[in-house]
Amino acid sequence: MSLPRRFRRPTLLIVGCGDVGLRVLPLVRGRWKVVVLTSTPARVPALRAAGALPLLGNLDEPATLGRLGGLPDAVLHLAPPPNQGRHDPRTAALLAALARGGRVQTFVYASTTGVYGDRGGERIDETAPPQPQTDRAWRRVDAEARVRHRGRAGGVRCAVHLLGSPPHEPRVHARAEGPTSVVPSGGLDERPRVVLSGGLDERLDDETASVVMG
Repeated sequence: MSLPRRFRRPTLLIVGCGDVGLRVLPLVRGRWKVVVLTSTPARVPALRAAGALPLLGNLDEPATLGRLGGLPDAVLHLAPPPNQGRHDPRTAALLAALARGGRVQTFVYASTTGVYGDRGGERIDETAPPQPQTDRAWRRVDAEARVRHRGRAGGVRCAVHLLGSPPHEPRVHARAEGPTSVVPSGGLDERPRVVLSGGLDERLDDETASVVMG
């Protein structure tokens, strides 16, 4: 006999479970049932060994994502955009698939500080407007915009983490939107955000886990 839902572990979906995802796994799997979306059948045994439940699907083939909507309570989106163009159809496909189920409560997207472009050594914070200078950076900006739009639509707490910075001062940046966001507001486009300094290896995992778990 199955347990009532209030007694079950919530489900976390990790999309793009590479190095970062594998480091997050030990922090969340005790409290969460972790499902990992992978497009590579050969990775299934390793993901199982890491404590995750692998699910085959491909963000470039939306028809393979039909089962996603009813699965997760929270999503950690680590998959990169495609290698060409200025838009991110992968994030669009993921959001569309999840919307069909209506179960997701928290969505975390990992972007990069590349959205700010080359500032020639200038020190900036997140009140600075993005200045994407490559198609790759534009794809990240597009993905962020899609996630923010989903958060503003209501019903899902959405956060964007910006990964990467100069080697002498690694940072994790967190921006959150949605009805239950606890990150203070301010800055460009009225996007709530906070900048957290600290070692990338530790802070990335800790802060990502805290946003997912609430």
